[in-house]
Amino acid sequence: GAGLGTLLIRMIIKESIKVFEPHNLYLTVYSDNRKAIKLYEREGFSKCGVLPGWMKHDNAYLDRIYMVYDPKQQKAK
Repeated sequence: GAGLGTLLIRMIIKESIKVFEPHNLYLTVYSDNRKAIKLYEREGFSKCGVLPGWMKHDNAYLDRIYMVYDPKQQKAK
C-alpha cells in the first residue's frame, strides 16, 4: 500500500524497453492475486489468456492469467 509495487513495475517496464526494445512484455499472475492484477492493469497490461484451474492452493484451483503490455500502444496514450 506504499506504492512500492507501482515504482518497481514502472522501473522494470522502462528498463526492459530501453535494454531489449521488445515488441511487447508479458507476465503471468494467479487469479487470487487481485492487488497485483489491478496494479498491472493500471500500468498498462491487459489480460490476453487464462489457464483455468492451473494450480491447486488451499483446496481451491486457481487460474493462471497471462497479461501483455504493448509499448507502442502505451506511447499512443
